Amino acid sequence: MKKVLIVSSIPYSNSNRGIEILSEAFKLKKYKVDYLVFPGILNKEFLKYLNIAKQHNITLKNCSYNILGYYERIMKNFPKNITRFFINLSTRKVKNINFNEYKYIVLESGKPIFLSKFINDKSKIIYRQSDSLKYILSKNRLLWSMEKEIIKEAYKIIVVRKVFKEMLPEKYKAKTTIIVNGFNIPKEIVYNNPYSKGTFNAVYIGYTPLDYETIEYICKNNKNINIHIIGKGLSRNEIKKLSKKYDNFYHHGILSSYEYNNFLKFSDVAIVPYSLKYSPIEYIGLNSKYLNFMYYSLPIISYRVGQLEEFNGLPVHFVDSKKEFLNKLNFLFENRRKIKYKIDFNYFSKQGRLKEYITFIENL
Repeated sequence: MKKVLIVSSIPYSNSNRGIEILSEAFKLKKYKVDYLVFPGILNKEFLKYLNIAKQHNITLKNCSYNILGYYERIMKNFPKNITRFFINLSTRKVKNINFNEYKYIVLESGKPIFLSKFINDKSKIIYRQSDSLKYILSKNRLLWSMEKEIIKEAYKIIVVRKVFKEMLPEKYKAKTTIIVNGFNIPKEIVYNNPYSKGTFNAVYIGYTPLDYETIEYICKNNKNINIHIIGKGLSRNEIKKLSKKYDNFYHHGILSSYEYNNFLKFSDVAIVPYSLKYSPIEYIGLNSKYLNFMYYSLPIISYRVGQLEEFNGLPVHFVDSKKEFLNKLNFLFENRRKIKYKIDFNYFSKQGRLKEYITFIENL
């Protein structure tokens, strides 16, 4: 049986993440799929994900958890020689993985590219660039050069939007495939309204940094609008300050898809108050967040993103200031309605994404 190794910094959880859908596609094409978590997680946490992977016939592998390694927040401006030292520390416990036994090795963008030095010509590298290191994930020049080398050496490249393919040197575009991200609604979900009766609720879900001032401005100026933040868009200090000052602010942390879909289904409006200081906003377009909101027919108010052409006339309320943001929210508070989006949800569904990944594998 042919074997493939998938390397990601996030454990396998049978989610709608592209790297996990690619894993499933390989499995359906009769590959033995090993999924390696790098740089690794604690054993207690690993056991939870191990059981999920087993249920889906995927072998989950873990690098021994190593607190010593590269940390972007601290080391983004480190000189190359010092950065390389910490990268070597993070890979020192990987030697128990036999990379030579795999026909293909899929490296997801981020820290998985540190493992390229262990891969020789017996295996072909597939680089799945979920986000560009240079333009989104890192400010460290050594990591930029490492990604550049991976792009050069990779047998195939997968990117998630057109703009990332356009950034590549012309000579690498022929080996690059665009497979956009999608979204997934669990079939077995049982819905329960999490909101108090008669309330007006605005919801956000995601990990992208949010604009604190905009959220505070809304909470302060319309106490009848409840703001619900799901995910990691705010710092702990920002969450603490907002929770202390405003009764209409709610932070729910990280929720499973079964939990957060309840918040989306019964919400009145979706908000996307991205931090305008977050430079990668230039490369954000129609992602799974917006698709999830659209599936539930939610009106969407969002700060303007860079890849607006991906929305192709979809009726999203894009704004440029906190005052404009609140004005749109106030209007929707007074004129409550759902919106039917003219979009092919089947194409963006997990099954639609799986179909494209299977075609990709068949063309290898």
